[in-house]
Amino acid sequence: MENFPYPKGSTWRKWDLQTQTILDDDYVPLSQYAEEIKKSNPIEWQQYITKVGGEANAILYDSKSYFNDNTINKNDRCLNYVRNLFAFIETFNPDLECFGVTDHNYFDDCLLDKLIEYSQKSQCKVIPGVEINCNGIHMLLFFPEKLYQKQTYSAGIHAFLTKFDINNRKNADGALTTTTADIKEILNEVKENGGIVIYPHCNSNNGLFQERNSVDRTNLADIFNHQKINLLQSQNHKSSQAVETYIK
Repeated sequence: MENFPYPKGSTWRKWDLQTQTILDDDYVPLSQYAEEIKKSNPIEWQQYITKVGGEANAILYDSKSYFNDNTINKNDRCLNYVRNLFAFIETFNPDLECFGVTDHNYFDDCLLDKLIEYSQKSQCKVIPGVEINCNGIHMLLFFPEKLYQKQTYSAGIHAFLTKFDINNRKNADGALTTTTADIKEILNEVKENGGIVIYPHCNSNNGLFQERNSVDRTNLADIFNHQKINLLQSQNHKSSQAVETYIK
């Protein structure tokens, strides 16, 4: 047994593979729950704000008004947001070892790269990705490298999105842009670039197994069978049981 390669047995790690950042329309800023955290975790709160230079900075750097202030250097805005985020994770969720960044139709030119760069010196790592809507089916796409020989992850994801006619984050009506491309072509493109696809909330109205009568079940079966392995996410155990039954 001296040469047994796995002396520790299983190692369990906590990951979060669907994380939207301050770019998300529904992002909840720290200011809305800071008082609750201070009361419930006063010691950790003090440790956290010490890392970021005080409570005022912690709340400021997590605000959309600061992040969208074009009078401040964009690199500084992104770096302050990222430093603040990692300080929060290290203090309040220290066992989180990885999170996937999946902003909807990511069109920022800087933030994703700052997250990856900062995570290289942190215990918690970042997997770069994006969430898209293809004909009503939400998909999380993750990539191991910068796409298409682009200089940044941001530029590579922009190129990927435009390849499938997502040329702006939102359309003229203010809704998130949806691609009408063949979903199988998207799956093939992700695979060709070494990436992976996860179908989030897969049995919701925006999931792969859309639980509504108007969906063409044959089409969904073709999509499901296009790959040998599919990664599916359900909201809870009861939901995952329903998915298992549906697949069978």
